[in-house]
Amino acid sequence: MLLLVVPIALLLALLYALTTHSRHQELTAIRAAGISLWRLALPYFAVGFLLSLGCFALNELCVPKAPKQPNASLNRYEPEPTNAPASRWLRDFGFTNTRQHRKWFIKAYNLVHP
Repeated sequence: MLLLVVPIALLLALLYALTTHSRHQELTAIRAAGISLWRLALPYFAVGFLLSLGCFALNELCVPKAPKQPNASLNRYEPEPTNAPASRWLRDFGFTNTRQHRKWFIKAYNLVHP
């Protein structure tokens, strides 16, 4: 989500800053002092460039690891029925609830509850 929010937030911050400068006639005063538009825009370009480098680094370093983490946390508590007798476990069981139009698939179901 961060990679989607940062560019939009940067754009909105830029628009807010320039609108505030314009509202208080700061842009006119800076231009009257003889500063060019390129020199005026340089801090905005620098912040945009640094944040784009940050987004690139985040995309290269953190995003490839992200899809593996939810799968690891979802499969963390899978039952390990290796120490129980095979007759206690019903494997790959499917159940259809026609009244609610649902299908349930169970990988391993313990028939004998402790």
